[in-house]
Amino acid sequence: MSEADLSEFLCLSAPNQNTCKVGLAMEGLKTQDRVNLIAALAQPKTIIRDGAICKWFEARDLRVSLTAVTVHRDGRCRCAR
Repeated sequence: MSEADLSEFLCLSAPNQNTCKVGLAMEGLKTQDRVNLIAALAQPKTIIRDGAICKWFEARDLRVSLTAVTVHRDGRCRCAR
């Protein structure tokens, strides 16, 4: 049996805490999309801009703001803690 992922429950249990929209969106992606996104996020911002990542999310009917992407890439979100 695989290990349980309780992250969604934890986020819902603490509604007043800030959650990372990139991290939450990433959880629902197909495996290959997740791999591609992680690789894109790891690239320098001069090669793959934050706006391009936002458009990528939009193409998958996910709304993630430019600010959320920037904060995530800078390591200032809950994902980095």
